[in-house]
Amino acid sequence: MSDPHILAVSTVVPDYEHSLQDVLEQAQAWVSHQEKSFRAKVERIFRRAGVNKRYTVLPLEVLFSPMSLAEKNDRYRTHIVDYAETALCNALAQAGLQPADLDCLVITSCTGHMSPSPDAFLINRLNLKPTIQRMPIMEMGCIGGIVGLMYAENYCRAYPGHYAAVIAAELTSLTFQREDFTWANIVSTAIFGDGIACAILGLQGTSTAPRIRASGMHHFPDTTSLLGFNLDNTGFSMVLGTDLPYVIREHFRAIVAPLLARINWTWPSLEEFLIHPGGLKILSELESLLIEQGISHPQSETFQFALSREILREYGNMSSATVLFLLQKMRSQNMATRRVLLAGFGPGLTAGTLLIE
Repeated sequence: MSDPHILAVSTVVPDYEHSLQDVLEQAQAWVSHQEKSFRAKVERIFRRAGVNKRYTVLPLEVLFSPMSLAEKNDRYRTHIVDYAETALCNALAQAGLQPADLDCLVITSCTGHMSPSPDAFLINRLNLKPTIQRMPIMEMGCIGGIVGLMYAENYCRAYPGHYAAVIAAELTSLTFQREDFTWANIVSTAIFGDGIACAILGLQGTSTAPRIRASGMHHFPDTTSLLGFNLDNTGFSMVLGTDLPYVIREHFRAIVAPLLARINWTWPSLEEFLIHPGGLKILSELESLLIEQGISHPQSETFQFALSREILREYGNMSSATVLFLLQKMRSQNMATRRVLLAGFGPGLTAGTLLIE
């Protein structure tokens, strides 16, 4: 059986664009009542986060103002379907398809709640076929985009001739907690940005369309406390264990090796590493691991994870949407045939990996 192709990838960001200095000024005002040493550490975290620009659904002064869970979720419900519709329509146009051509609609999000989920509203707005299969994936966090691609891949393998859309829609700025001065909340505020993206998959691709060769998940034992959100009266409270980068590093080779073996690829054959930029520490730990293992980068003596760092720098961590931004950036570079590893990590702790050619 042939492999599903990634026929199109589109990305959308909200209207409000902010520089690091813009965000830092708001953050400094937010912690102005704290001790001097605390304020200095907050500034270091923001300056060293690797995020120079980000986009948000609301102005910064609104995001940093008091809001209840209900108010934040109302903002989420107000905007998320519009952004998802734009991303989906743009991706369909890229692929040369009409809304009625879709057979499966996968949507992932973890930064707000809706029931019915946003895909139900898209079916009505775009007059999608009444038999379309809905596949909402919620609460998967940063791994949601990869999980969506995996489920769409499996769907296309099971139903040749069908098309699947994957939408990752996140408004992470709405998870900011004004009264929470833990380092988890401060770090997440330093790196998060809003983004929405859509990919179209199908078996009927062109010779230049990337193909998903294999995919898989890996569940880390006894790590549910390392990453996620707790829900309280003011919204989503970030859970972020300090050991996260080291746990990922410890398991990384065991995560990827079985997937490579499945299609007879080797570590040296990988030509591009697209790692979800959950933070610079995760990227640097994996870079040092691969260097120590003697896996040389085709373009450099050291690993750079250049595209991952670029997306983090230009958009921040957009949770599940980030991996689709990585894919869109890769496709825009018109690369020749390359073997690509796409990997991300989400609450569970769970890793998701795709091998793309």
